[in-house]
Parts: sequence; structure tokens; C-alpha cells
Amino acid sequence: MGLRGAMAWGRRVPVGLVLTGLFLAALVIRSAPVIRLDYAPWWDGMGYGYADIWIGQAVSLAEGDFSVLDYALEGLLFVPVQALALKLFGVATGMRVWAIFLVVVSAAIVPIAGHTVYLATRQPLGAFVTGTLVIYDPVLAWYGNNGWSDAQTFLAVALACWGFVLCARRPTLPRLLSLGGLLGMLALGHTTWLYPAMLWALMAPFLLATRTRWFPAALDLDASGSWGCWVRRLAVPLGYFVAVAATTILVASVGHETRDGVERAGLFNVDQNNQRVLVMTYDPSIGWDDWKPSDTARVVLTKFPARLPELLASFVHGHVTNAVHLYRWVLLVTVLATSLVIAGRRPVPWPSWWGLVGLAIPGYFLLVEPRVETSAVALAYLTLGIVWAYIPLTRVLIVLFGPILGTLVLYLPLTTQPRHSNAIVFLVILIAGIAIGLATDRVRRWYTDSGSGQFEFGQRVLLATGLIVLVGLGSARTTDAIEGRIAEGRYLEWLGDQMGEDALVLTAANADPWQVMELTGRPVVYDVENGARLVLEPDGPEWGSEMLGEFRAYSDEVDVLRALEERGYRLWFYAPWQGAEREWFDPAVTGSSPPVPVELVRVTEYPEQGGRAALMVETRFGPGPNDVDLGKLPYGRASDRG
Repeated sequence: MGLRGAMAWGRRVPVGLVLTGLFLAALVIRSAPVIRLDYAPWWDGMGYGYADIWIGQAVSLAEGDFSVLDYALEGLLFVPVQALALKLFGVATGMRVWAIFLVVVSAAIVPIAGHTVYLATRQPLGAFVTGTLVIYDPVLAWYGNNGWSDAQTFLAVALACWGFVLCARRPTLPRLLSLGGLLGMLALGHTTWLYPAMLWALMAPFLLATRTRWFPAALDLDASGSWGCWVRRLAVPLGYFVAVAATTILVASVGHETRDGVERAGLFNVDQNNQRVLVMTYDPSIGWDDWKPSDTARVVLTKFPARLPELLASFVHGHVTNAVHLYRWVLLVTVLATSLVIAGRRPVPWPSWWGLVGLAIPGYFLLVEPRVETSAVALAYLTLGIVWAYIPLTRVLIVLFGPILGTLVLYLPLTTQPRHSNAIVFLVILIAGIAIGLATDRVRRWYTDSGSGQFEFGQRVLLATGLIVLVGLGSARTTDAIEGRIAEGRYLEWLGDQMGEDALVLTAANADPWQVMELTGRPVVYDVENGARLVLEPDGPEWGSEMLGEFRAYSDEVDVLRALEERGYRLWFYAPWQGAEREWFDPAVTGSSPPVPVELVRVTEYPEQGGRAALMVETRFGPGPNDVDLGKLPYGRASDRG
């Protein structure tokens, strides 16, 4: 096949291949840290153990206890899916299936984002850049796979954007119904998103009614029906959103009693405790019991605006610049791409009247407000103003994400975390991808006018090379992670052979406790350095007792270890290999005592890995001042286990 044939084949490569390649790249790249147990659905990578809330709810729901579903506690959609996995496969296998499911969902966000940009620009290069930036979004990769319910929120935000752009391209009835359902999915994920999702649903009909003014790839519908019919049709997202979200929240929240017996006030007061703290933060004169719902509105309208410039700058610097890879370069390329779009507007390069509003954004925060001292924040304002002025679609997306941004900035002094603000990171990535896609389309037209097909062929070669590199790098990392887990399995089997029947294995956080128990055949106390969150026995429940609750009667960690030895256990310690063997560990079981490093003793050298050994806990504790009745411990003496 000659050069012309190759170029013709290159032009026929569908965008579906690009999106599939992005998904495969995301799948292998996201799999590696989960396989290595940098984080997993039972290990959040930090030691908070927050995922235990949803695991416990899922276990209870799988056993038929529907009272655990509570909108105010998050996970209203997340927990039932996890419970299904645990019900079908059991806890041990179900948690591994759940880990695979989360990796797939996290990877699926990549082609969803890429296709969103492609729908707007019709250029696969913009989709590729968008997908690549989403792949390397550290917050999405981490919180999308560490067992926190934010995985569902990330997916809902991406799907809502995708559904809205689909409707902007061609607002058929099925697409409008889907948009309403996706907004309902966003609202149900977390109380934080209830108000932004409702405002999004309110704005969607009006924005879609004017889609031909701001969406360059809009397709015409059949010319039939009156304006009133159009209004009713485009109002479908709002009505469907109300039907899905409001009904579900009412069923799950109204009349549901909290643990202290206080009945909730209803749909829009599920976050009333957050509102109390919010009002007290902005207005210290209001006490906890003095709060009224009207105080929230008053604080938002009177106290919050004065602090907005300062809080917004802090938000951009703390929650956006650190989450976007090559942040300054991404914004610079976005500005350059927008410049190409402007150049293609000749002979009328001026923005519309609505576009001129964009100049006020950087103008106000850079000239009127003197508190912008960080160059990264100033660059963000300038970029935002330029894309607002010249790319109408990004203008609409900024408006849609405005309620989300406002909510996050409002709660910045209280509860806003990177897992919440990742929605704005997603917006920044979409804006960059759209600008690059539109600029690519402009360059393509210049080449088309000159009668050359080299640009199309070159773009396909660039995309193919990029996808091969991404998939190759991810495959290498995943292969290395799999080999590491296989090696850990061999070590655990060997470790089990070194132990006596009276062994009890204490593990670090980055371990699979069910695998440790299966391969060693010994009881396991999991994550002993972060509360001993799980106790497993070969014949016991797969989601065992929390050791922290059992040992609150003890005054310090040494007392706990001494009590276990008095029951006849020999204490061993296991942590995955990190290139050097542990010499000590810091148990945190009672939850109240100061750190007490405990020495680890090398018992037998592991023959397959130089420097690795079987580790036992130093037993020279001496008599203790807090000898508690051994009957309070979760299991009997080792000598009684037969």
C-alpha cells in the first residue's frame, strides 16, 4: 500500500477506536495502583478507614437491613451496588469484584469525557487530550478506587455533562429523559450536589432552547410543532429530574429517624447540621440551637460575597492547580488554542456582547481585588476570561458548573475537599479539550482549503502513537504490579509454613486481609496501625468484629498486645514488600494512647527475596498495669481453638 492508500486509511479511522484506546489505557493505568494495594476499596490510602462506613452498610443491606440507606449519610446509590456484589460473591470475593468494578467505572469516565469533547468539536485530537488529562487526574484515580462513594459522584458529573452535550447536539426525547435521569443520579449521590443538580435542571431547558447560538455542532430537528411544544419538550429534564431525585430522597429521608431519635425535617434539610456549622462560621453571633433555615440564606447573601474573592483564589490555588497535571502548560495551550479560534473568525475577531462579560472576570479579580498574589491563580482568571469571550460552549459549561463552584467555595472554610472539588478540575479539563479541538478544526480547514490531506494523516499518526504509548506504559505498570502480587502470595504461603498453630497475624493497611488469612491459615488483625479495623478468623465472619471497639477498656497499645499473648497467641507481623523489611511498627488499637513503636524480630530469612524475613512482634512487654478480663476479647484463647 502506497502513501496515498495509507493516508486514505488514516482518514477513515473512526473516533470509536480513539475512545476505545483511551478506555484501555485508563483501565491498565488505573489497575496498577489497586493491584499494588496503594489503595483499594477496603484501604483508602490514608488510614481514615472511612470506606468502612459504606462497607458496613453494604454488608447490612446484603443481609436485608434496608434501614442503612440514608441520604444524609451519602452512598444512597453507591451502597446498593456494592451490596449486590457482596450478596452475589460473599465479602472476600465480593470486595475483589467490587475493586474491579470501581476500576472499570473509573476508566469509563475517560472515554465519556473524550466523547463529550468530540461531540462539541468533531475532532478526535481534542478527545484524546481530554481523555489523557482525565487518565492522569490523581484525585479521580485515587478516590474513584479507594472505596469512597465519590466514585459515583465522579461518574455522575461526567455523565451529566455528556448527556447535556448530547441534548445540545440533538435534543430528542430519549436524550432529554436521559439527561433528567443523570441529573437525578448526580443529586442522589451526596447532599452536596442536591442544590447544584436542581439548578442545573432548572437552567437546562432555557439553555437548550438557544443551543444553535452556542453549540457549533448542533443538528436540526424536524421543523414541526409550535414554540409552546418546544418549551414543553425541553422542560423534560426538569420534570424527570424531580420525578427521579425528589421521590427517591423523600422515600429515603422523610420520616427516617437518626440514631439519636430525632426525625429529619424533610427533603432540603438533610444537610441541616452542615448549614448550622456554615452559619456559625460566617456569623459567630449565631449559636447552634439558634440557627434557622433563613439564617443560611441570609449568610449566603450578605456575608459570603465579601469573602468570595479571597475564598475563590484559595480554592483555585489549593484545589485546582495541584490536581491538573502540567497545570500552567495546560492553561497556556488552552490560551494558544483559543487564539487560533480567534484567528479563524476573520474578518470579525470581536466577541459578542455576552462574550464581553468574560473580560470582566479577570478584570475584577486582577484589578479591583489586590489579593491575587499567585501567578497560577491569575493565569486561571485570564484563561477563563478568554475562553468565555470567544468559545460560547465553554461559556455555557461555566454557567452550568457555577452552582457547583459556588457551593464548593461557600463551604471551603468547612468541608470542601479535593474529592468534592474534582468536579471543577473536570470542567477545566473539558474547557482545555474543547479549545484544542476547535483549534484543530480551524487548522484542518486551513489545510483543506489548500487541498492537502497531510494534516488528517498526521493527526491519525499522532493519535495512534499517543494511544500506543499510553497503553504500553500502563500495561508495563500493571504487569509489574501483578508480578508483585504473585510474589506476595508465595511469601504468604511460606510465612504460613513458618508459623505455629498459635499464630495471630497483625497486618499493615496496604494488605488484602482475606488473602493473608487464606494463604497463612491463621487469624488476622487487619490494619493494626490505624485502629485494627478488622479481625478475621478462618471459620469466622468475612467482615469481622472491629478490634477497636473490643479493646477500649485498655489504656495503651502494649496492654492489648500483652493480653493477646496471655491468651496463648504468638504475634506475627505482615506488610507487603517495599524494598526493605520493617524493623518496627506503631500499633494504634485503643484509639487513645500516644504512639508506642514496637520492635519486630526477624525469625527466618525468606529464601526467594534477599533482605526479607518472617517477622514476629517483640514480646518482652513485662507485667502490665491494666490487666483486663480476657473474656472481653473477641475470641477465646488460642489453646481453646482446638
